[in-house]
Amino acid sequence: QVCGRVELGGFVLPKDMVNAFQRFEPAMTHLPRRITTNGLTFFANDQDGYYYARPSSSGPRSSALDGLFTKHEVGDVRVRFLCVPETDATVVAVQCHKEGCESFVPYRPVP
Repeated sequence: QVCGRVELGGFVLPKDMVNAFQRFEPAMTHLPRRITTNGLTFFANDQDGYYYARPSSSGPRSSALDGLFTKHEVGDVRVRFLCVPETDATVVAVQCHKEGCESFVPYRPVP
């Protein structure tokens, strides 16, 4: 799933432009070792670059977490976060006001 809002300077990039990004890298080095969302706590595994959660565990120190990375159980959840690293970018497009914010539309010659 791609981020819903990506900004470049004062502009919001349209979804088609964001979907064109291709140089995704693992984001684990930019994230905390433990992430909690929707009632699940995910733990980073440096060996494979994924985060793991066990919904059946009652807390971060639960004995149910023993073997979370090696002894998988039915219901375990595994996710991986990727990002496009911050870098210089060039946009060839026409600036416009779209959906309440400054954005871009595809460039095309006007006769």
